[in-house]
Order: sequence, then structure tokens, then C-alpha cells
Amino acid sequence: MDCRSRNAAARDRCGRRYRCLRQEKAVMTEKRKKLAIILLAVVAVLAVLYFAVLSPLLRTDEPADETQLLPGELMDSSGYIMMFERIEQSNISSISVHNSYGDWEMYKASDGNFYIRDHESVPYNKAAFSSLVVAAGYSATLGRVSDSCTGDALEEYGLTGDCSYYVIKSVGGAEYKVYIGDLIPTAGGYYARLEGRDAVYIIASDARTTLLAPVNAMAHSMVTYPLSSTKYYAVKDFYIMRGDDMKIWVDYTANEDGTGGYDTKAPQGYNASSDTLGTILSKFTEFAGKGAVALGPELSDVLKDADENTRELVEGVRQIGNSVTDDMDALEYQRACISQLKLLMRALFGDEALAEYGLDGELTVLHYNYNDIESYVFFGPLQEDGYRYAYSALWNIIVAFEPDDLGFLDYDVLSYVDHALLNTAITDISELSIRSGKINETFRFSVGSDGMLGVTADSMGRPFDENELYNFRSMYRSMLLITLQDHTDSRSTDDLLLSFTIKLNSGTETEYSFYRYSARRCYYTVNGEGEFYVLADSVEKVVSDCEKVLSGLDVDSWAKS
Repeated sequence: MDCRSRNAAARDRCGRRYRCLRQEKAVMTEKRKKLAIILLAVVAVLAVLYFAVLSPLLRTDEPADETQLLPGELMDSSGYIMMFERIEQSNISSISVHNSYGDWEMYKASDGNFYIRDHESVPYNKAAFSSLVVAAGYSATLGRVSDSCTGDALEEYGLTGDCSYYVIKSVGGAEYKVYIGDLIPTAGGYYARLEGRDAVYIIASDARTTLLAPVNAMAHSMVTYPLSSTKYYAVKDFYIMRGDDMKIWVDYTANEDGTGGYDTKAPQGYNASSDTLGTILSKFTEFAGKGAVALGPELSDVLKDADENTRELVEGVRQIGNSVTDDMDALEYQRACISQLKLLMRALFGDEALAEYGLDGELTVLHYNYNDIESYVFFGPLQEDGYRYAYSALWNIIVAFEPDDLGFLDYDVLSYVDHALLNTAITDISELSIRSGKINETFRFSVGSDGMLGVTADSMGRPFDENELYNFRSMYRSMLLITLQDHTDSRSTDDLLLSFTIKLNSGTETEYSFYRYSARRCYYTVNGEGEFYVLADSVEKVVSDCEKVLSGLDVDSWAKS
């Protein structure tokens, strides 16, 4: 086929395709026209139906979005129906609650403060009380589900029988009682009804933590008198006693120059660690637990209907109090106080309740005196539910604690005290007696009219000269370098390496004894009691330095021997 024939055939094929496309386009255009006509017809029919049938039915005489209020109802600024006029905290006289946990009441006393009825000694939780005030006094609802519901119909909402309720009274005499029924299906609120009105409402679900909660939800979980955040260290008689074992007992003493320090009453002969005590005491600026679990009644209320066992317990408290005398030593006095409070705790809460919280066995007692107010707290052991419970004698309350918040109660003595065996200033000493091998010497201290320290060794019969005094001070520095290392199981006193007794200007005497039980270690005791060891070479250094002092040789406290 020549070129002309091929070109003609190609033009013919293109023409046929073009004509087909034009025909298809025409068909589609026709279909679109028919569809548009049908849609317009449907719209027209719907418009007729709306204006002719539905519009008259939907038309009302009032605006559609305006809520019809029942007599006594109000509308708040957000458009929520209020069952009654809001009562602010300043205008509340009392809020009484009845729910599945029992009955309790918050009331305003003549002093203008609020108290928990029958638990006036227990401080209330301000945040929890504020939530209660809003829940009870601000009666905004999430909606009204029925304008009129009476009789058996109320059962559908849980508003019959012994349902929960609260009563709020204002100082002006207004009083409202609101019944609280079942949780709504979505769990977003509770059904409620105002006494004297047949309407049923929905109130917010946070009623669960206020109006439907036990009385202890209103109580503060603080267990001690709060310390100042800037002077928390200035406590008297701070101690931790486990069973009958006094682990740490200190008094803060302020000096005239504004400085101060801790006088360690127990363990005797040791010095409390200021760092450890500072960390512990800083917790008591507001020492509170996870939450209150039980509130003790007022003792006067308990005695009204007390059984024989309770009266015997209270009589035991009285007898212990009568046994306290002015000449009783400090430890004996504290033990008497603890015994009293344990009996009182049993009388107020009962043995069954104390057993439930692990407070019926051996307890750990924490105590301190601050601003002449004494805090006693009794801690039980860890319970199966993962908490430790504590009874606060100051606030008459039992509180749950996370165990991690109470780790300091379980420290051993090594954690409470300085590892330096001595930190006694040499100017506070009146006598130092040293015994080791052939050494049996007493050094007597004095202060001259010029304020300078003088030391006399009994064996020499005269005060040290300047060089001898320097060597003696160097020996004492070696004594200060003895540090306790760790616990030891050894209690052997067969091999005495060194013993020295320090008598202070106050008259207090403390004896330190060191017994070698291995090549490198010495078990040591303070006034005959001990559980730790020190390194033997630090003890040998003191013995060597003392021999040099008595022989008139120079002493280098930093040398190894």
C-alpha cells in the first residue's frame, strides 16, 4: 500500500473514533439533564411537606431554647438548673450527711470555726471541706429528668427507702434536705431530689468523694504538730523508740551566741548526725499520710456509755498519771507517758479496730516537743494491704502511710549518729583518764585567768608547758579521728587494747573501751554497751601518742603511728 492509501485509512479511523465520542457525550448530557430534573422535583415535594405539615407541628408560643423553671428553682450563669439558692461557706451553719458509711456532720461553732461533730479534736482537711461546701451549698444540677415523680416511681431512681441524703442549714435559718439516689447509667452523676419538690435531678458524680463519703474523708491526715520551715531543727525530746529500744533521742540546745546543737540522750556516748536529723525533722513541717482511716471519739463521749473494760483502761491511764513524780528520770517519764497513751488508744478505738490496723502489737513511737506542744505517734508494722498505720495521740486519729515515707523509722543506730566517735570540744572536758597496758593516767583540765586551757597529768604533778600541751592536743586529735565502721557480731571483752573515760564540766562521765577481736578490728563499748567496731590501727595510734606525751616526745596526729 502506498503512502496516500495509508494516510487515507488513518484519517478514516480517526473520524470514526471522533464521531463515537461525540455520540457518547451527547448521551451523558441528556442523562445529567434528566437527573437534575428529578432532584428538583424531590426538593419541591419536601418543601411542600415541611411548610404544609411539619412546620405547624413544631411551632410553639415560647422560644425553643428557654428552660421552664419549676417554683423554687433558679438558673445559674452557665444555664444549669439550681435546686435552691446558693449558700456560701461564710453563711453555712451546718452540713449533716447520711450515707452508707453512717451519719456525720460539719458545723460552725460559736468561735466561728468549723468542726467535725463528736470529733472536735480532729483537724479537718480544708481542701476536702471546700469541696463539701460546693457540693452541698451550690445546688447546680446537670439537668432535670422528671418534673413530677412520686411514690413507687421514685424507686426507678433509687430515691426510696434508706437512701443517702444531706441537710444544709444557713446561719439565717434556711434549711434544705436533698436525697441522693442511684448512679446514672453513664456513671456521670447521681439522681437527686429536693425534699418538698417532686422533681428528679442529676447531680455531679463528685458527690461520691464528699456527700457519699465517710467522715474520715473530711479529716486531715496530719499526725504531728507542724514544725516551722525555718526552725524545724529546734525540737525538744525528739526520739524514735522501737518496742523498748530507744534508737535515737536528742534535745536541741540554743547557745547565747545564736548557735546551737543536739544533746544526744540516746544512744549514750554517741553524737547524733546533724545531717540525718535535719533530713528527718524537715519532714515534720507537715507530716501527713495517705489518708485518715479512723477518727477517735472524744473521751467524754466514750465515758458516757463505757463498758467495764473501757472504764478499767481509763482507770489505768489515771493511775499511771498519778505515779509520775518530779524526781522521775527522763526515760522513766517518757515510758510512763507511752504506757498511758497505749491504754487510752485502746479505750478510744477498741482492741478489734487496733488489730485491724496492726496497732495491737509492738509499736514504733515517734515523739517531739515543739512550742510546748507534744506529739506522740504510734506506728504499726507493714500490713497485707501495703500500708503502715499510725495513731496520732495529738489529733486522736489513725492514718494510713506509704511504707516508703517512713523509712527513717527503721534506721539502725549507725544511720542516726555521727561516725566520728568523739566530737566533744576539749574545753568542755574536766578530766580524761586513759588505761592501756602499762598506761594508767588521768589528765586534769583547767582554764586560767587569761582564758587559756591548762592540762595536768597526775603522774607529773604539774601543768604541761607550751610544747607538752601542743603534743597533748595532738594526741586528743588522734582520739577524734577514731571512727565507727559497721556492726560486729563480736562481743568479746578478753583483749582490752584501750579504755578512756571523759568527764565533762557538767559532771557527765562516759567510758569508751576497745577490745581487739582480729588483727584489724576492735569491738568497742560506750558505758559497757556496744554493737560496732573500729579499726585497730586508729586505737593503737592513740596508745602510741599517749606514751609519747608522757615521755616528752613530739606527737604528730597525722602520722600513722
